Amino acid sequence: MAGSYKLKDLSRMLNMSPSTVSKALNDYPTISQMTRDRVKELARRVNYTPDPTAISFKRKKSFTLGVVIPNLLDHFYTIAVSGIEESAMANGYKAIVSQHYEDVGREVEIAEMMARNRVDGLIVSISRETTDILHFRQLEAEGIPVVYFVRRPGEDDVFHVTSNVYKGTADAVDFLHARGHRRIGHILGPASLQATRDRQQGYADALRTHGIPLDDNILVHSNLSEESTVIAVEQLASLDTPPTAIIAFKDQLALDAMLHLKRNRRGDPPIEFVGFGNLPLLKYLDNPPLATLEEQCASIGSRAAEMLMARISDPDMRTGNRSVSFDCRILVLK
Repeated sequence: MAGSYKLKDLSRMLNMSPSTVSKALNDYPTISQMTRDRVKELARRVNYTPDPTAISFKRKKSFTLGVVIPNLLDHFYTIAVSGIEESAMANGYKAIVSQHYEDVGREVEIAEMMARNRVDGLIVSISRETTDILHFRQLEAEGIPVVYFVRRPGEDDVFHVTSNVYKGTADAVDFLHARGHRRIGHILGPASLQATRDRQQGYADALRTHGIPLDDNILVHSNLSEESTVIAVEQLASLDTPPTAIIAFKDQLALDAMLHLKRNRRGDPPIEFVGFGNLPLLKYLDNPPLATLEEQCASIGSRAAEMLMARISDPDMRTGNRSVSFDCRILVLK
């Protein structure tokens, strides 16, 4: 196997992170001499040869940013990508956009493809299946910086730009409480997403502020598909005491839930919905959700591009924030 070892193999054999191995091989002063010697000795012994693609990243730029998103049919990402492209073009970069369609296997393949195509860095919104970001960690170790946007992994050390969905969800509870609702349900997204956990915490804290006990029976999950959302809202509507209002993970989930109730539970008391995203199509609907949390999609995309370009210019990135969060704004639609 001489000559076929990769950075990740050295990392595993030494029980070190890929980043540490890479820095040791490149004589980073932050890595002790003992560690550098140990890493280089193993590399010499197994005839390790650095990946030529990784080397090309260190020597010159392609002025291309890779963008990895769930699906361009989601208007949120369409608008966010516009923000990315506008910021990139203003700084002499172009963007390559690819969609993983919520498939973590495809996400891994896209990351590898982006590396082969010599992008200078990646802007990523992870899939709902992603629980391990090793494929992105490996790119980082090879000199390809990554910035996460909208959806981020749970690790604290990643660079990311998101919406403040914790506060947005709390604001939605406050809004519904002011309208007289005391039984407020919540259709969350996949439990694997950090955004889901942030929303759930904002929801629980806001209920506590208003003295409303948390009832797990009105807290359900959707995997973001219409079928899963229908199952979730039917579970809520079938309770002996169903919620009088529901906060949905995103506007599309609210619309799927409302359509199901309209078709299948016409005689039931109406339920008011609050979604996230402020989809452009909402203004054309005769019966939109009660309200939506407007997220700053274009600004999130633009800021993510700026953060990534700053990382490309300064690989060590000792200045600037690793985390940027944009507030949401409640818009009443009817």
